[in-house]
Amino acid sequence: MRLNDNNRDAIFELSQMAKTLPEPLNRWVDELSVQAWNVVQKEAIRYMEVEWNENVVKQYNTYIAGRYPFNPAAKQDVPLSEFERFFKPNGTLDSFYQQNLRLFVENNLVNDSDSQSLIRADVLAQIEIANRIRETFFNAQGNLEAQYAIEPLSLSGNKRRSILNLDGQLIDYAHSRSHVTHLVMAKLNAFQY
Repeated sequence: MRLNDNNRDAIFELSQMAKTLPEPLNRWVDELSVQAWNVVQKEAIRYMEVEWNENVVKQYNTYIAGRYPFNPAAKQDVPLSEFERFFKPNGTLDSFYQQNLRLFVENNLVNDSDSQSLIRADVLAQIEIANRIRETFFNAQGNLEAQYAIEPLSLSGNKRRSILNLDGQLIDYAHSRSHVTHLVMAKLNAFQY
């Protein structure tokens, strides 16, 4: 409401009206508007907590939690399709952020008027980690893509040359000085087993 200028904001109007009232009525009405805004914020956060648990945490726990690479000792991998669905731009986590948290975070409204945190610190930290994952594994078009470097260490003495073809990206190595080759793995789903 207050964050979107396209809507009439009754609380803001009440705050403005308080400025025109005589003492002590102006303070009372202004305090009423502040308290009303705090209630609206807290109810919005309560609603978002339910949405967070139902739409984000539930999917994370079902398909990602406890699986490799998020648990290095796990015997089961996160399916690439689930990784992509959860972390991609406009995926599960990003959609939740855009629809529910972005206005609070971008307008620095993560604390209420009493400086109490409206959004849990662990949620903000998880969103930040997810942003780094998205920036690392998705290109500007939002497609899953891994960039990495490969460097041959040695070649068997009875071989003159080795060529590694990774989805059309050739790495040619001979008995010479080793060099790092930078690769982009754009068709990650082709390597899913």
